[in-house]
Amino acid sequence: IWINIDDDESHYLKILCDEVFGRDNFVTTIVWQKFHSVKSNAEYNISKSHDNIIVYVRKPNLMTFNKLPMSEEALKVYKNPDNDPRGKWRTAPLTVSLLGGARGASYARTGISNGLYEIIAPNGKSHKPTTGRCWFSKKKVEELKKDNRIWWGKDGNAIPMEKIFLSEKGGTKTISTFWNHKDFGSNKKANEEMKILFPDNSGGELNFSTPKPEKLMSSIINIASNKNDIVLDFFAGSGTTASVAHKMNRKFITCEQMDYVENTTIERLKKVITGEQGGISKDVDWQGGGSFTYCELTQHNANIIDKIEQADTTEALKLIWHEIEKTDFISYKIRPETINENIHEFE
Repeated sequence: IWINIDDDESHYLKILCDEVFGRDNFVTTIVWQKFHSVKSNAEYNISKSHDNIIVYVRKPNLMTFNKLPMSEEALKVYKNPDNDPRGKWRTAPLTVSLLGGARGASYARTGISNGLYEIIAPNGKSHKPTTGRCWFSKKKVEELKKDNRIWWGKDGNAIPMEKIFLSEKGGTKTISTFWNHKDFGSNKKANEEMKILFPDNSGGELNFSTPKPEKLMSSIINIASNKNDIVLDFFAGSGTTASVAHKMNRKFITCEQMDYVENTTIERLKKVITGEQGGISKDVDWQGGGSFTYCELTQHNANIIDKIEQADTTEALKLIWHEIEKTDFISYKIRPETINENIHEFE
């Protein structure tokens, strides 16, 4: 359960959701950077730049979130200068901090640490850990050496660094609770995507105040679902969630009560099916295809209300009641048998 909300209401919504979904089912609140420019005329001279995304699960013991694919920027860090058969890798320090924790407390008390020793590089240069840090244990360093998991630089004399292999990371990353605009998109990016979809403004007046970029929605769908799962969006808006779900091979159900659904939401989904290449299309190699069904709720309840208002006899009202009995539009709170037992009181 993912709910996007601004600062004004997020704290009240959190309390309400705790009551409805259960406090134990709360996962986290994600901060999404929806604006990346500062407004010079901001109220109180504080420019609001983020929304909150409140996350809940129905059954915590059964739910496992997926990791996100690494961004192109993150993947660029992985290289293979020594042609290691395990593939591309990046470096990480062989040291840990001596400040804080049990290790830090022991060092502060005694001035002694098992990690304060010299490491000799293959070509003879001696290295000590930097101030405030210590090496991994000698046993750990020896294990890394034997498995060719230490990089000494091209000259064999550089400060030793651990090799972290991309193949072992699975090309994925753990999720942070801060989502920046570069990796997850912004309102500005969402508006640009809409203008590309409807360059002639054929999608109606595209003045959504809080549009969501496809990258944001694809991240949420990636984390919380798998292929062929059903994505439910109660507020279709411009149709971003449904469009992204379709491109990512998810089924979807979405609802909207505003009249722009004809010109915007439905038309956008039609463009998705024909293979439009905006948003995440290139990232997921979207080529089009699939279908969707569009249904409109009828005015059945309103028609019945009109009949009741126009009825001028008890018999007419009884006929309307018997008509209602045969439908599925009765509230679960109503017991038809009770009304039938006491219908004479209305005569």
